[in-house]
Amino acid sequence: MTDPRGRRNRASAAGGSADRGRAPGVWPSAATWGRGIVLVHLVLSPLVFSCHTLEPFEFAKVTLLTLTAVVAGAWVLATGVRHWSPRGLSSRIRVDPLAAGVLLFVASAAVSTVISISPRTSFRGAQESFAGLRTVLGYAVLFGVTRALCRGVNDGRRLLVAPVVASAVTAAYAVTQFAGLDPIRWAGVSDIGEYVRPFATMGHPNQLATFLVMTLPLTAYFTRLAWQNRQTSLFLTLTLLGGLSVLAILFTVSRGGWLALACALAALAVGWWPRSRRV
Repeated sequence: MTDPRGRRNRASAAGGSADRGRAPGVWPSAATWGRGIVLVHLVLSPLVFSCHTLEPFEFAKVTLLTLTAVVAGAWVLATGVRHWSPRGLSSRIRVDPLAAGVLLFVASAAVSTVISISPRTSFRGAQESFAGLRTVLGYAVLFGVTRALCRGVNDGRRLLVAPVVASAVTAAYAVTQFAGLDPIRWAGVSDIGEYVRPFATMGHPNQLATFLVMTLPLTAYFTRLAWQNRQTSLFLTLTLLGGLSVLAILFTVSRGGWLALACALAALAVGWWPRSRRV
């Protein structure tokens, strides 16, 4: 039988590019498992909420982030600590200013926590405010794992599918709320007169608009890709999902969301127009 350990080591050294040549019947490589962890978090993070907690939305999302960071940390230990040694990390930081910025942000948050008048609160976060050091560390771990796994365009493209799927569910729920068909009776909603602004799984209309505006260019990218590859069914599905996202953004009555939507559409038009002329 083929020894899977050597295959995993080569995949780690190549940034996961060796996954394509994996023989049938061999367990997925460590990089595949790592990307699976990140992919699941990207899909579930915008969607999770709980009606059985004091704060239904942010608490559930931060809890998922913490759980993902713990699982990702265990994955790092399981795949071999030598690949994450201080010498290896320092060499990466020297050629990756973005990683250096994240580490400086974590260091700043740690210093602020230590000298805080309530270090315990600064670490855990306050009631209805979960931006403590624990949350910062969770995002830092998630960033590091994602950065290590996405060594090529194809690796990143696989992960970009996740927010598109999450945005489709979120936009559909927002349209359902706009139609008055939400099965959950929410308290403390944001309204304008008698109009209740939809918030879907994000907890607030402004946050909903922000998330959908950020994911709309990704949906547009995959829609264009489906058109170029003559995948008619996928093209029509993604076009419908993009339309749902635009409707949901309009229904939020978020002025910042509307402005961001206009800027995103303008950027897409400017970026695609010269390419379409060359074609």
